[in-house]
Amino acid sequence: MIRNLSSIRLRMSATGLASRNYSSRISSAMSMRAKYKSSSTKLDGLDSVKTDHYSNKTESYLKELSASASMSDYRVKAAQSMITLSKTCGNFDTAMKKNLADEGVPENISFKFDYDVSSGEAKITEISDETYLDGVQSALKKTMKTVSLDTVANGSKILNGKMAEAYYPQVAEALEKCFGQDISDLSVDRRGNILGMNRKLRDAVTSEMTDRSFDARSRYGFPAKSLSSVIKRVVSDKSAGSSVSHMSFERGSLKTADGDISLGSKCASPSMKDTKMVLRAAAAGTPNSMDLWAENGDLF
Repeated sequence: MIRNLSSIRLRMSATGLASRNYSSRISSAMSMRAKYKSSSTKLDGLDSVKTDHYSNKTESYLKELSASASMSDYRVKAAQSMITLSKTCGNFDTAMKKNLADEGVPENISFKFDYDVSSGEAKITEISDETYLDGVQSALKKTMKTVSLDTVANGSKILNGKMAEAYYPQVAEALEKCFGQDISDLSVDRRGNILGMNRKLRDAVTSEMTDRSFDARSRYGFPAKSLSSVIKRVVSDKSAGSSVSHMSFERGSLKTADGDISLGSKCASPSMKDTKMVLRAAAAGTPNSMDLWAENGDLF
């Protein structure tokens, strides 16, 4: 039964059709729960993680998972993502403070910068004292060599609902590598049909419509099992081409500014009261989370 439902949904997605029944989307999201079960999601696995502002706030609902069994796996995954992101920010803080000190930059110097995930480069956009600009630039460059900001940047975008922006670079690279397809040549019409596909991509999308066991990840090396639904969501989002995340460093702490929710080692944990935020948080700290969004995008 589950396989039949998955096949129907896949065919509808590839032909541009979408269900308007909200309850059916909820059921679809819940059916994904089994796919994300893993022994690593046991609470005992979190005992060795150093407590921080995120873990302190997530411990309470981690102990109450039995009260919401249908979302339990997603809630555990969300808690782990928040801890991962907080620890990464903390590691960046430690390295950055050391490198700033080595450059002779005073602790009270603050600055803002844009981090481009596609290029891996950071551009300082504002600084409290331009006298120390060169030292800050040097310290930032050294820090990024030891602590990658990709996870933080993408996690920030995902938590703020900018899913297409977060996944665009991966999808663009995969389309070129797997199918020789330039993503800039693609578009989606009003009926949800993908336009501008080359022959190789068109054959793959056609195969997806007719093959119940189609898996773009195993067959082509695409970053998600679904192919057409991911392409549609990314291509149809006008802002998806932006791979820049806005950040700042002040009082020894990194902080993102990509929306209402900020990431950082000292930022408050986002509320986990609704399905949308739980799913976003579950995807935010995991590089291979595109499938979760591809199959339940309407719930994000």
